[in-house]
Amino acid sequence: MKALIKSFAVVMIVINLISCNQADIEDNQQVEGNISNSTIDLKDQIDLINYSVSIDERVDSYEEHKTLKEKLTQLENSILAPAQEDLDEYSDILSKGDVKIVRLLATGSLTQINGGGNYYSFALKTHEYGNGSDISLRGNQFQIGFAGADYGFFTDLGDIDITEVNASTPGVEYSYNYITPTAEVQVRSEYRRFENGAHHRGHKYGSRINVRNGHTYTVRSITYSDYDILVAFKVVRIDESDNSIILLWRMLKKYKTPNLQ
Repeated sequence: MKALIKSFAVVMIVINLISCNQADIEDNQQVEGNISNSTIDLKDQIDLINYSVSIDERVDSYEEHKTLKEKLTQLENSILAPAQEDLDEYSDILSKGDVKIVRLLATGSLTQINGGGNYYSFALKTHEYGNGSDISLRGNQFQIGFAGADYGFFTDLGDIDITEVNASTPGVEYSYNYITPTAEVQVRSEYRRFENGAHHRGHKYGSRINVRNGHTYTVRSITYSDYDILVAFKVVRIDESDNSIILLWRMLKKYKTPNLQ
């Protein structure tokens, strides 16, 4: 009976394919497109019919998939974590509490985390993309401004101690005192301005900036209806195995939550 049902289903699919391919014969290109698409659909449907498992086999497959997914999550967490050597090297500065450490992946290849591992939110302390991301590693550049009207800008402060960065540090004043616009027209204008790069007192401020090992940066990140922050971060190591980057970072200031008008 099972074999008969399969045979009947295959026959019905073939009949349906023939009927579809007879339609609109006046347009040869359309007919060829229909034939091609229907052939693909036919193959997929026949493959599905011919592939079956028992109830017990499906339960076993489900449990095995669940176990493998849990194992994959553990492996990806290990890939994303800073190395123990990094934690040991910067243990003194990390013990003070206001400096954190994080790894950004260069490829975004992880499958169990939205964004693949090359996004990070300093405000939310997560690599998950979607609820607000303040930085992304793309090739040899840091980037910001990923959704809607949200935007921000980086500046390179050079090779300086991250713990000494404050409002009076050369290059920080502009970012620190920047007034976030709320009118949509002005917001869009500022977004484009920082895409092209803005200059102030010898420093460049932009939504993209080159990665330089040993350099300290600031990023002003504006996510409307959620947060507005200024963060200092320092590239302390580029991992030769996969070009991922280890950052030390600290929050410099949290501003009043902006709302788009």
